[in-house]
Amino acid sequence: MARLSTIGILSLVMTLCAFAAAEAQTFDISSGGQPTITGASGGSVTGSSSLLNDLTVTINFGEISPANTNSIVYVVVPIGIRSTQPYQVTVTRTGPSNANAQALQPADVGFGVNNLQAMGSKSNICTNSSHIFYSPFNNDPSSSVTIGANGRAT
Repeated sequence: MARLSTIGILSLVMTLCAFAAAEAQTFDISSGGQPTITGASGGSVTGSSSLLNDLTVTINFGEISPANTNSIVYVVVPIGIRSTQPYQVTVTRTGPSNANAQALQPADVGFGVNNLQAMGSKSNICTNSSHIFYSPFNNDPSSSVTIGANGRAT
């Protein structure tokens, strides 16, 4: 009888673990490829290029003073989103505002989502619900930027 109880409890634990694993796989956000940077003077971007790794990216904007003759430092970070359920993506940017109006400000950094595409031969485009992206996504400051006389992007 004790053996049947042990088998029953073990089966219950394994079933619960299977449900937990199945639930954990309903959404995954990871790298979609190697990030790139353009317009940087001495800057760099590093991150994982594997779909099997968590999404982590480090951006060094490099020289952002007038010594950099490029008006925009543009970073593209491909991401892979895999989901079996509807999802929402939000982003938060943090950082102090700089008292110097000419210095980099949090509002100078924008996020955009472009080029949604299937990630392989066995992937499908989600038709269960619309893709919902909240602010500050879809705020690509380089898409409509003008450079003022003071050298600031406006």
